[in-house]
Amino acid sequence: MAQNRKTENRNTDTNHWQVVLLIFLLALSLRIWGISFGLPGVDHGDETEVVNHAVRFGSGDFNPHRFQYGSLVQYILFFFYSLYYAIGYLLGYFSSTHQFALGFISDPSSFYLIARGFSALLGAATVYVTYLIGLRVGGVKVGICGALFLAVSYQHAVHSHYATVDTALTLFFALATYQSLMLLFDNRPSRYCKAGLAIGFTLATKLNGIFVLVPFAAAHFLSGEKIELSKKIVSQKLWLGLVMVFAGHFVASPFFYLDLSSALSEVAFLRSMHAASELNLWPYLRTLANDYWGIPLGLLCVAGLFRYLITTDKRIGVVSLTTLTILFFASLHRYVEAKYILYALPLFAVLGSRLLVGLCQRLKTPYLVLIVLGLMIHPAYLIVSWNFERSQKSITLESKEWIEQNIPVNAKVLLDNVGNGGPKLHNSPSNLMNQYQRARKHNLLKAEYLKLQLEISPEVFYNITQVDSSGGFREDDYMRYRLWQDTEEIG
Repeated sequence: MAQNRKTENRNTDTNHWQVVLLIFLLALSLRIWGISFGLPGVDHGDETEVVNHAVRFGSGDFNPHRFQYGSLVQYILFFFYSLYYAIGYLLGYFSSTHQFALGFISDPSSFYLIARGFSALLGAATVYVTYLIGLRVGGVKVGICGALFLAVSYQHAVHSHYATVDTALTLFFALATYQSLMLLFDNRPSRYCKAGLAIGFTLATKLNGIFVLVPFAAAHFLSGEKIELSKKIVSQKLWLGLVMVFAGHFVASPFFYLDLSSALSEVAFLRSMHAASELNLWPYLRTLANDYWGIPLGLLCVAGLFRYLITTDKRIGVVSLTTLTILFFASLHRYVEAKYILYALPLFAVLGSRLLVGLCQRLKTPYLVLIVLGLMIHPAYLIVSWNFERSQKSITLESKEWIEQNIPVNAKVLLDNVGNGGPKLHNSPSNLMNQYQRARKHNLLKAEYLKLQLEISPEVFYNITQVDSSGGFREDDYMRYRLWQDTEEIG
């Protein structure tokens, strides 16, 4: 009988892994579909910043010169781009690094596809980590339902299409939360090291990741037997974990320390720029329910947070406390955007899953499956609609083609000042030369980019101007970093 029971448990575990694998493949397919949208043009300004910095590391300067995003994702992309060049060189597609750089200037589509594909893979991997968190918090059913809920999270699927750092932050945050949660089960020094390294990598992805210290601290002080607070504070394992946080962050973002004055000044600037005059808690709760997820699944996940704000279960308490911290911090932002709360979505998924499984604990599994599928209908519809729309030719590409077919070469074209959202036209060589000289005079990073643009000879180009306007939230965004379409300005 014992042997039969072991065989039955092994078969059950195998079935669980098969279900998790299917959920992973579902999440990956929803995130891969349509990732070529808009190319070779790019409408998302954060994508250009991440990809351009990763490519620029090829110049030998590994200082990102901007620390809002950390540098871990850019370094990983630089590794992929180096591998892409090496393979292309061996196959005869690239004869030199200079030709490789010119290829990026003339058509960066392959570079963005690599970065977006990486983001999609990270998004699907986050679904698996969500399963692990749910497994520890409430068992197999909570883990599977939580993974399914994140797989069809509308905004998580959307952001997994972008070559930005927010999906990577979500993965590392979820992974660090899981490692911290494991301290409640295993408080050996090795577990503290794993949690510390994961936290360090999270911080090296985006500064918002600092709140991953919340589950680490909560799990540490709640783990083990009840002892004096002072002994918990001076615990060698706690400080070992904090040392590993520093080590992980330093390895993945060394110039944060090597260029510390610039990093700290940017932290101060970002804090003042994003500060809100009022608490935006209600807008986030509303959009979580009807946009970030879809109705009624979003409502369930929000309800899960409020249900477990007060609980005697240490495991779910760590998750709810961390989620509430992220939600409150996002509410202090001036701008209500999904990316500022994206890294909380795996935790929301677990909270909603735990609530649902608790409410349906007396139902048989087939009925629970039907309820879960019903909850997924609206979110899945939103994702499929978005993917289908993005898989069509973009309006910016259509407008570019119309302009090039109907407006004479080198005609004067006036663009509005929306930054990266208009048609991606080639600027005239004379304009590019003026901008290159101005960039060199002011020692701007984009001078190298403009110099490469001058070596490209497009058949169709225009004398582009735009209405005089600042180019971004920072005074130097337009001039220095984002490398949006460069234009002459008129009053």
